[in-house]
This record gives sequence, structure tokens and C-alpha cells, in this order.
Amino acid sequence: MSRTQKITYGTVSVIMALLRAWSLYFYQNVQASALTMTGNIVLFVLRSVFYAFLFFALFSLMQRFFINRRAAAKLFDDKRPTVSSGKQYLFWCSVLAVGWLPHLIIKYPGAVCWDSWRMLSQYRAHTITNFQSPYYSVLFGLFTDPFVKFGHGEIGLFLFAVFHYLVFVFVFAYSLWLLCIHMKAKRTACVAVLLCDLLCPYIIGYFGVIMKDSLYSAFVFLFVLCLLDYSLDPQAFEHSVWKALILIFSIVNVYLIRRNGSLVIFAVLVCLLVSFLFRKKNLRLSLVVVLGLAAAMALSSIINTALDVLDTGSRDALSVCFQQTARYVRDYKDEIPEEEADIVRKILPYDELPNLYDPRISDPVKREYVPSGTEALKDWLKLWARWFLRHPGCYFAAVMEQNYYLFTPEVLDNASYYRDVTIGYELKKTIDISEETPYYEPIFHEPETLKNGKEAAVREYMFLHRLPVTRWLGNLAFWFYLLVFFAAFAAANRIPWVILFMSEIVSVGIAVISPVIYGHPRYLFPLVYGMPVLILYVLYMASKETCS
Repeated sequence: MSRTQKITYGTVSVIMALLRAWSLYFYQNVQASALTMTGNIVLFVLRSVFYAFLFFALFSLMQRFFINRRAAAKLFDDKRPTVSSGKQYLFWCSVLAVGWLPHLIIKYPGAVCWDSWRMLSQYRAHTITNFQSPYYSVLFGLFTDPFVKFGHGEIGLFLFAVFHYLVFVFVFAYSLWLLCIHMKAKRTACVAVLLCDLLCPYIIGYFGVIMKDSLYSAFVFLFVLCLLDYSLDPQAFEHSVWKALILIFSIVNVYLIRRNGSLVIFAVLVCLLVSFLFRKKNLRLSLVVVLGLAAAMALSSIINTALDVLDTGSRDALSVCFQQTARYVRDYKDEIPEEEADIVRKILPYDELPNLYDPRISDPVKREYVPSGTEALKDWLKLWARWFLRHPGCYFAAVMEQNYYLFTPEVLDNASYYRDVTIGYELKKTIDISEETPYYEPIFHEPETLKNGKEAAVREYMFLHRLPVTRWLGNLAFWFYLLVFFAAFAAANRIPWVILFMSEIVSVGIAVISPVIYGHPRYLFPLVYGMPVLILYVLYMASKETCS
């Protein structure tokens, strides 16, 4: 290995080893304060050294077996495809549509998660906020409202589920098309990716589920595929109006479906602009991304104005800081003077924080946030920074204990599946006879005959989480490690990777600062959807003679 490769692999190995060793304390229900004990410090050091050597050894094996044309020849072929480009795409669409259809049908008329019910409630009450997605709220309402008026809201619900399903078919078929046409992947590689798509519980388990996160993740995947298409054949992409429109379409949906989708777009755009400034590359692609971002921002402004969307502030963005504050108050309340407590009281219930604090999820604390003006928020942020300097370990522990699942493949139960429409039981078609006597009527009707089938389907998805091979497809830590390993591998071998991997990297960062990850794998669906294709891209580029 070259000196650059050794430095890259060594640095990444040490960082991942430290995260892995520390995460084991939380997995084994040992508090971070236990690290002050001599025995636990020794164990922590030993584990860190062991995993650092293990990760470095894995990098060495990757370097040895993948940077040679003999290994690449087993995955890729220089021969031209015998089937036309259009027929190839239609073939993959057909295979995916047939393979996924039973998972859609079994959930008829659809399963609705909590957030989706909340958005539909806001749409029907004409009080939409930007805490969720106004755009998704409108989509949900437009699909269901015409049928609710005739007493068959479940038909609209199912049509909305079919819309999600078709987006997935077209996007994932595009990924397989890229493998066949541009990378000339052999049949074994394509079949391996296809099996991931057909067996991954985090893909098949969410067909028929009305949830913005799965649709958002599909469009993030489409965004990544457009960038990949461009990187593999820039000239063909630049001369295709359709491909530019698809890229813009993906950007608009990523931006509008989730508030933090803008972070994904901005991060990629910054990388593109840096590439242009220093290497004079990707100018046209940058302009298309800017155009897509401008269109998304314009549409967002139109929707917010037309629907009089209410601004809920930055409560979600500060959830990790609220969580750290609550942990600090719990652990060091005796050290906090009254004047500092008063600063916290302006925005959070200071005296209740020790009881509200839940290491797994920041929602109990976040929900108690009271907007009290810019000055109160600035004073608290200054205090938050001072507390970090006093006890930085407390802040790190708050983040780690909420996210150690990302570094612990042993966790098997980070799964959540929706099977019916009753999760949103609080949403009713309401007619106020008087303030004391509202009249309620359900708007969706679920066939009793399918309930047993839905239960069986969920048991199947949970079973896949425990099978020797498919359990890894439903393991977030597994996908996280793949991201780190192949990103580091690409960087060490000077393979262009930053722009393509940036969406996944930002998604991981968003998951870390989100209110919760355990039991909510949806935050990392962009990682699950995109990594199989990105892995093959890295191996494809590694087979080129230009790689050092």
C-alpha cells in the first residue's frame, strides 16, 4: 500500500474503533461514567486497539483483492449489452413490479404511520404547519379527499400507496439499468443487487405504507442515480434534456418532502462548486442543480403562501442540544447556580428535565420547548457552550447513547413496520354539532379479511431480520460500516466519490442529530437504498487502469 492509503485507512480505522468500543458500553447497559473506573478504561483501550487492527486488516484485504483487473472481471464485462437500452429498463421495471406487488396488495388499502395521519389531519383542518411537509400533506389530501366525499376514502388511500410503489419501481429499475448499460455489470452482480431489492425488509416492508420518509428516500436515491449517470457518461447526460429534467424533478421532491432534504441538496451543490472552482469540472451539472434548487424553493414559497403554512420554528434542529442540556441537568444539577437555571427555565422546564430525559429519544424534552424570543435562545446557547467546556463527556454520552445502534450490528430489533390504518385513529371526519358534542365518522374502511394476512406479512419481515444473510440487509449498522469502508477505500485510491456519497453521509449526520434512531430506521433509508449500487460503482472504478 502507498503512504496515502496507509494514512487514510489508519485514520478511519482508529476513529471507527473508538466509536465501536464506546458504543459497546451502552449496548451492554454500562453508563459512560463507568469509564472513570480503571478496569473499564483498560477494557476500553484493549477493545479500541483490537478493532483498530481489525478494521485496518479489512482495509488491507479490500486493497489487495479489489484493485486488480482479475477480480473486477468477475463483476464487469467490456462487451456491449445485447438488449437495447429501452428494453433493458422495461425489463427491470417488470421484474421489480411483479416481485414487489404482493407486498402492496396485502396491505390494502394501506398502512398509515403517525406522522402521515398528523399531516392529513392538518390538511383537512386547513391548519398546515411546516413541522412536517406541507407538500406531502397536500399530496395525501388530494389523493384521498375526492373519495372521502363519497364515503370510500380507502380507495384514495390505496391509490396514494400505488403512487409510492410506482416511484420505487421506476427509480430502482433506473439503478439496475445503470449497472447494465453504463457499468456493464455481469449478470451475477445485477442479480445480487436485485435480490437485495427484493429481500431487504426495509424496502419490501414499507410498500403500502403511507410515509413521507420512504418516498423522500426514493427521491434521494434518484438524485444519487442522476449524479452517478452523469459521472459515468457526462456527454450523454449533458445532451439529454430528459435526464436534466429527471434530476430537477428529484431535487424538487427531495427539498419539498422533508425539511432536511435541503441539507442534502446544498451539500452536493457545495461539492460541485468546489469541483468547478478548483478543477473546472461539472459546470453544466452545477447549473442544473442550481436550477432544480431554485425551482424547489419557488414551489415551497408558493405552497407556503397559498396554504398559509404556519412556521413552527427550529425546535427539531435543536433537539440534540435540548437532549444534552437535559442530561447535564440530570447528572450535574448540584453544580448549577440559580442564575444559570433561570436561563434554562425561559425555554425548558428546568426542574422537570431529569425526569423528562430519555437517553433513547429526545422527543419528551423537545416537546417542552417554549419559544421565548431570540435573546432567550442566544443566552441558552451560550450557556450550552459553557456547559460543554465544563463536562464534554456528558454531551458526547448524550449523543452516543441515543445513536450507538449505528455502530453496534448486534442490535437486531431496530425495526418498525406499519400494518393497518388504525394508528391514525384520532383522525375522523368531524362535524361539530356543538362544542360539547362533536360527531365522528371514520374516513377509511379496512377489510377484516386482510388483517390476518397483514399480520403474517409483518412476521415475515421480522423473520428476515433474523435469517443469516437477510438479517444484514435490515441492519443499520451494517449499512453504516459499508458506507465508511467503501468511502475510505474510494478516497485512498483516488476514485471520484465525494459527490456521489455526500447524500448518504449527510443522511447519517441528520440521523445522528435527529430525535431518535432506535425503532425508527426510516431516517437511514437513503443509505439502505443507495449503497448496493454505490459499492459496485466503487469496484467498477477500481478496475480501471487509471486507479493507482
